[in-house]
Amino acid sequence: MKVEAYYNAEGLNMMNKYMVFCAGVIIWTVFAGCAPVIVGGGAAGAYKVATDERSMGQLWDDSAIEARINLELVQSSKVNSGNIDVDVVDGIVILNGLVESLEEAKEAEAIAEREPHKKGVRNQLMIGTRTFGQVIDDNVIWNKIKGALINEKGIHSLNIDVNVQKGEVFLSGILENENQRLRVLKIAGAVTGVKQVTDNLMVKKKE
Repeated sequence: MKVEAYYNAEGLNMMNKYMVFCAGVIIWTVFAGCAPVIVGGGAAGAYKVATDERSMGQLWDDSAIEARINLELVQSSKVNSGNIDVDVVDGIVILNGLVESLEEAKEAEAIAEREPHKKGVRNQLMIGTRTFGQVIDDNVIWNKIKGALINEKGIHSLNIDVNVQKGEVFLSGILENENQRLRVLKIAGAVTGVKQVTDNLMVKKKE
């Protein structure tokens, strides 16, 4: 009974926070004329919002920036938005993925740079293509890293974005402290097949 009571109280608080956040984003997209933003589904989405180390205001701002950039990428005839992953952490825009040419990478960066509320842009797009075997290998690496993070005590794995391209791992997200950041980097680097780890992880600002 105690477990159920704890779950109900925590679950209600978590879902309330998630619903308020989602409602706010939906209202913003309607009035801004943007396409709807999918923050996350069901309990997983609620958990991600509830455990994110960012304040609700910063989470809102980052999601809005990400939505606007993604919309611009979709509308551009010069880039394939499906190959570009946009992550925004504390106002910093991080571009990951595999594009066909240097021109496409530059255009994606230019679109991100036009966002007035961003603090900076990190263009980590790679140029080229992957073989079917490389796609499989990257998926295996991704699953191993995510699995290890899920099993790591004290780490909120849903708050860490993992992108893998040709064995190179790109990590982004906000962690509670420096010790957690180092643990995540160590976990990713220890996975078989990882050639390099690019660290975009940030530590929660002290209030």
